Amino acid sequence: MSYSEEEAVRRLQQLDNSQQSVETTSKWFLSSKDMAKELVKLWFKEFRKAPPKKKIAFLHLANDVIQSGITTAPQFGKLFEPVLPTAFKETAKVQRHSVRAAVAHLLIVWASRHIYSKSFLRQLRFICQRAVAEADTPGANEEVKRNIIAASPFAFSFTTVLTAFGDAVPAPTKISTPGSQSKRYKGSKSTMSFAPQSLSIVGFSPTGLSADSTRTSISAFREELARELQTEAITPPQTSELLEMLEKLQQPTASGDAATRRAIAQFPPEVSDANKAVEIITNASESERHELISRIANCATQLNKYNELLEEESSQRQKLSLSLRAYHAQLKSRIKDYEAELRAVSDGSP
Repeated sequence: MSYSEEEAVRRLQQLDNSQQSVETTSKWFLSSKDMAKELVKLWFKEFRKAPPKKKIAFLHLANDVIQSGITTAPQFGKLFEPVLPTAFKETAKVQRHSVRAAVAHLLIVWASRHIYSKSFLRQLRFICQRAVAEADTPGANEEVKRNIIAASPFAFSFTTVLTAFGDAVPAPTKISTPGSQSKRYKGSKSTMSFAPQSLSIVGFSPTGLSADSTRTSISAFREELARELQTEAITPPQTSELLEMLEKLQQPTASGDAATRRAIAQFPPEVSDANKAVEIITNASESERHELISRIANCATQLNKYNELLEEESSQRQKLSLSLRAYHAQLKSRIKDYEAELRAVSDGSP
């Protein structure tokens, strides 16, 4: 099965919570493991677009991909990690007990099988608890929120649950919809072996990569994903607007003001060194002190004004960078649409 973005989006949009849908899509993800980074990005984008009732299916898909790929595609585990807090938060907001119970069960399964560290799983549980409180009692005081959390499926202790059940993790509550006859995804794989010792050694570090290089790669992925999410939030500018922003930055800017930078660099020691200023003031006459204070104030005003101009320029450059990315993304999207139309016309031609 070959990878294509259109096919990935189609599968994600057609995803439902049936076991067949989750496992079929999971197998397709794993067969395209070389494109894991792009697949996780698409998973997250489609998750954010999905209606609340479909979000649990996305979590079940992530779970199936992560667990099934422990040995064959471990990169998925690390790549999913940065997007899971938002995914768990949004799913826990769904005001349906069976959905929240399924999310809580997923945390317990991952803890029992050492899929992620306990600290990360505790973070996810806390995020879910706060999400439940905010969704069910917005604006309520902390005592009311604590009571809501205590009544939710997320009011559990990992230590207590894992000690009580040992290796036998309880089966999750089935999630069904009225009139649905399809088998719902359970999110547990009894045929797979998840030895705690081997997982703690192997983790999700791709073969041949050190832990440091893996962390660097994931950090870069976080930054890349954050940039893409920022870009999505920007309305693509008109070409004329883009040209105007570019022309504005071609004019004299604060960063290019060599004269001001040179003047700041040549501030006298009593202005740039606080200790030197205190020393002079201590031994100076009243008029000398006033003169020094006035000189320091003038230099501070000059420096603050220059910093404000630098911040304004930096803001303009950041806005331009985001606008350029949004503009580029819009062009790519239009090109894809035109290519699809051309293919449709070609396929329909005699």
